[in-house]
Amino acid sequence: MHVVLLETAYVRGFDVVAEMADDGIEVTFVTERLDAYRANAGFELIERAARVVELADLSGGHDLAARLRGRLGPHPVDGVICRDENLLHGAARFARELGLPHESPEAARLLGDKSAVRERLGKAGIGSLRWRRAVTEEEGLAAVDEIGLPCVVKPTSGRYSVGVTVAWTREQAAAGLAEVLRVADGNGGAPTGGTGDEEGGERPVALVEEYAVGRHVSAELLVQDGRVVLYGFAERVPAAPGTTAELGGHFPARFPGMGAARRFVLDAVEALGVRASALHVELLLTPTGPELIEVNGRIAGHVVTRQMSLALDRSIARDLVALATGAPVEDAAPPVATVALRALWSREEGIVRGTPPGPRELPAGVVDCQVTAGPGDRVPALGTNHDRFGYVMVRGADAATAVRTAAEAAAQVQESLRIEPVAAERPGAGPAGPERGGVGGEHVVLLLDGDDPVERIVAAAGAVTARLTVLRRDELTFDEVRARFLAAHEGAAVAAVLSWSGAYEREARELRALAAGAGRADEPRSEELGELDGLLEELAFVSDPVHTVLALAAAGGRVDVLAVIDESGDQAAEDGSTERRLTAGPVPARLLARTVEAVREAAIEGPARIVFGARNTRPLVLPGFDRQVLDLYDAAHRRSLVAAAAESALGRPVSAALPDAGRVAVQRHLLTGPGRFRVVAATGAEELYDRPEVAFVRTPLDREGVHSGPVVRLEYTAAAPDTVRAEQAVARIERSLLWKTEPADRTHVLLLDRIGPGVWTRDDGSPLLDPDRFRLSVLSSAAGGTQGGAADFAARTDVFDPDGVRVLAGAVHALYPVDRVATVSERLLEPAAELRARLGTPGSDPATARKFVDKAVMKRIARRAGIPTAEGHLIHTPEDVTDLFARHGRVVVKPRDGSGSYGVSVLTDARQVERWVREEFAPGTHLCEGFVAGDMCHIDAVVHEGEVIWDVSRYVSDTLAVSRVEPLSSITVADPAVRAAARELLGRVVDAWQVRAGVLHLEAFLDEAGSFTFCEVAGRPGGAGIRQAFLATTGVDLFHAKVLTDVGLDPRAGRIAPVGAYAGWTVHFTVGGMLLDFDDSAVAQDAYYRNVPYRIGDVVPPQPFSGTGACTYVFTHDSHEEVRRLVSRAEHEVRLVIGLEPKPGSAGAGR
Repeated sequence: MHVVLLETAYVRGFDVVAEMADDGIEVTFVTERLDAYRANAGFELIERAARVVELADLSGGHDLAARLRGRLGPHPVDGVICRDENLLHGAARFARELGLPHESPEAARLLGDKSAVRERLGKAGIGSLRWRRAVTEEEGLAAVDEIGLPCVVKPTSGRYSVGVTVAWTREQAAAGLAEVLRVADGNGGAPTGGTGDEEGGERPVALVEEYAVGRHVSAELLVQDGRVVLYGFAERVPAAPGTTAELGGHFPARFPGMGAARRFVLDAVEALGVRASALHVELLLTPTGPELIEVNGRIAGHVVTRQMSLALDRSIARDLVALATGAPVEDAAPPVATVALRALWSREEGIVRGTPPGPRELPAGVVDCQVTAGPGDRVPALGTNHDRFGYVMVRGADAATAVRTAAEAAAQVQESLRIEPVAAERPGAGPAGPERGGVGGEHVVLLLDGDDPVERIVAAAGAVTARLTVLRRDELTFDEVRARFLAAHEGAAVAAVLSWSGAYEREARELRALAAGAGRADEPRSEELGELDGLLEELAFVSDPVHTVLALAAAGGRVDVLAVIDESGDQAAEDGSTERRLTAGPVPARLLARTVEAVREAAIEGPARIVFGARNTRPLVLPGFDRQVLDLYDAAHRRSLVAAAAESALGRPVSAALPDAGRVAVQRHLLTGPGRFRVVAATGAEELYDRPEVAFVRTPLDREGVHSGPVVRLEYTAAAPDTVRAEQAVARIERSLLWKTEPADRTHVLLLDRIGPGVWTRDDGSPLLDPDRFRLSVLSSAAGGTQGGAADFAARTDVFDPDGVRVLAGAVHALYPVDRVATVSERLLEPAAELRARLGTPGSDPATARKFVDKAVMKRIARRAGIPTAEGHLIHTPEDVTDLFARHGRVVVKPRDGSGSYGVSVLTDARQVERWVREEFAPGTHLCEGFVAGDMCHIDAVVHEGEVIWDVSRYVSDTLAVSRVEPLSSITVADPAVRAAARELLGRVVDAWQVRAGVLHLEAFLDEAGSFTFCEVAGRPGGAGIRQAFLATTGVDLFHAKVLTDVGLDPRAGRIAPVGAYAGWTVHFTVGGMLLDFDDSAVAQDAYYRNVPYRIGDVVPPQPFSGTGACTYVFTHDSHEEVRRLVSRAEHEVRLVIGLEPKPGSAGAGR
């Protein structure tokens, strides 16, 4: 078999050549310029082609059959594959003249012209974005004026997103038009589209499009004889506004609106008349539905074909050969994995100083990592696809795993490259350089709350302006909001303030006054802000709400009335369902005038809901919109409610007469029955999103938990062109729903333990978890860990044997399904997280657990959050240690996943460095950091939904005391300034690690100036005497708090009154042996807690970790000096005599 391949992807493009050659296919590669590929990964595989033919001006539209005659070798051609959209028409004509399967030249020409594609789809009613063609700058600017700003300017043909401009101003649009209309064909491998005859001489043509925002996806498919083989959808990694470079993505993807996207693509294939092509169709899933970015008549580029092959476990190259030769292409099959791709790039121009990690150092799941930049290379700041310098590809069992691992691997590679920023040398650039990407628009401040759909609002507002400042009232006090607002206003004058929730309408009004220069308005009093609660209570007395009108109140008294919601069906039916409807189109005149009057009388500004009752009562005006209103409106309209609100806030009139009149959106809420229950089986959101008529879905109940009804089990919004079809869609959806429950048993908790019953029992021996609500199974390695009656099942086992734990946990789960997995020990955090993932239970997942175990990940998170850390990095080569030692003169090396100071070394001279490198070095297993002078402190905390209970203590000596067999002690810090700095560091760590509930043990260095440098953070209770000291000063048992958090309860439950303002503790360590003598009478009577687990004659094991010792003492008192005195006595006046452990049959020997 002989196949002609016309061009290929620049990166790994010759993989398909090698794959075809492996199948015994003779490949002729035809290209305009082979050198364009030479520097890219995989170029060496060109040797697998039977021949290479270079043709100048290949994309000029010349007769390929004539130009290739006599240059294709002795064997006839069996198929033609084209991977360049600029050659589609020529390839179709070439295949036709050879008598081979081919796309019709008419369809191929259409696919090569973006404006022609839009025109054809517009006539078929597919897509709603406005667009215009332009062959002159004057025509282009007229199109910009007609469509409005922002807009997109791009060539009608071309590739790699070259020549694409997002214009926020008329000047930016003019510059984009000039770039498209003045660039000649073939420039840089990215010819622009144009008009003219088939043999060349084309005139550049620009396409001006309405700008939209949303989720960027692509459909990957083949069409053979009109039959569509849809491989699936890929989802692209979001990029900053104005960025045209592709940063990666994952395949296959599932997402809200998938059914509508599938219908859009299939309708487009039919409308374009495609019969025999590979297609890469890029879509934007806007808040109101899918919109076309572009249709490419080729398979996806870059390394996406390999990504798809791995995910589907099928050869895309073989499918392309089958399509080209007329052999049947197999139907699409379910994927076997999700494969994620992450590009490597730099935010700013710089020089590479490091090397990438080796394959063994990258996370599990990485199947390919290519880096084209090495030490000394200069890399550009990201602008286009050509600025990328490699990629990471990851295969995972699901999308979440693959995407997360790819992001972590890419971050690890980029951190290892250690790119050193350099000043960009760009003529005409000011000190800060020109604005990259053309990000612009008027400055809008969004005042949002945690109950608002924040990401969706921000994304939709991005269609109006890219200058957005988001202020979260669930995270900031109003004083903090005001300060940040003024800072943002100083940077760029604020043109509008939009509050989505009515709770902050008055605050938004004050911010508008500040922006207008009116000075500080009177701060709303708490009783004034509470008026909304009264309005909501009043709503309960509105007699039978019938209609809710959505309106936008603008400055100057203008009121834009947008839509009306029919509330008459919002009464619970026998099956527990409620319903609301919205029909797009003008608001009835009888409501219009009353709405305007009511809004003006209420004297509010911004979004408003006006509720009318069945009787002729005064309408109720509620400021703000909510998520349900947003769902209904967006399902029925082509422009988002958020965009309308943003435009109104900017003073632009908003038209209610959109081209959607008659479209009906129906929102349904389905309830469960009463009582406690578990979900056995239920239709998921992903399944419902496969239906084209479904716009939004929420399934608030998880399948693992125990629920108490009646509660909402399903909320969805569906849309159709008219009422009849909307009702039919609702009927079809609800006939297909699966919903099965069973009465709830007790919540089953599996506890992994190495300590003993004190973890799951209280001091009096009673169970920590209510036995009427919880079934407790314990797997423990502690002696005596299976004794006592507080657990329903207990087994002693080696909890650090992962295979054994998986088998035992599986047996426990088979007997009674496990609902929660808990542990308090650092070395068990990851095994517990892996069990959660395996058993499908809620709680900390493996990626979250890794953030509290892997010190390399910790440092990366801290640095990204701007938290001060010691200089250092993961060790990949011996030079990583020696270079850092040369700069600092003293370094610390530590295992990336160790605990309790185990394996930590301080290297103070060159001989120690050489010995450590010789005896301990293994790539990617240790961190090396410059030594930080200062006192080590530990900050311990319990976090629950924004509340933090915490304390900070200072170690008397460093934590390496265990390696010197010296006592380790710490004492609560009394200095208010140090405590304030510790609280600030703790808050930054909680934010950076995104901790909403948990137990933290944070260690940091305190310098002489009172500033902290981050060392590490653990997601578990501290060891040694920290548990009892924290209990003494805060009243919270850290072990119990961790268990309660893991089972989904409030960790503050069971909190008692503190017994002292300060606490201190001391732990003694030994080298191991027989305990010959012991005396702690000097401090025993003063100890708040005393633990001496050994008696004279017992064999005491050595203690390699700082968290456990031969004896532990905790002291508490309201006097800081008294605590210091007791700790000092415990360090110096406790007597331990250890002898060699006797051999069997001997009398023993003391020393």
